[in-house]
Amino acid sequence: MALSKAKLRRGESGPKVFELNEPIDITVLREGNLWVLEYKPLGISAYGSTKLRALRAFAEEFSSCWRWIAQERDSQLGVDARELKRKLLALVRAVKPKSMLTIRAKATA
Repeated sequence: MALSKAKLRRGESGPKVFELNEPIDITVLREGNLWVLEYKPLGISAYGSTKLRALRAFAEEFSSCWRWIAQERDSQLGVDARELKRKLLALVRAVKPKSMLTIRAKATA
């Protein structure tokens, strides 16, 4: 199990780009044939057969947390989810759409 850190300054998932207020340190592990990426302050853990697939899975997990937690009304969230929402809102500076040029380029690749 190799352990390293990667800095994440922004993330992309689907048609969205998440711009962060400051970079976060992602823990990168190699466990057998899998790459595992973790960010413990948000409780996000994702894996893939390659480092790139693990990074994409991490971006999807982050995006899901944003969609289902950060954008939800507090009255609909439990105590732990409200704490996670607070952390997400403090971390993310902006969520912007990807440019159509970027989306088209990736679709044809």
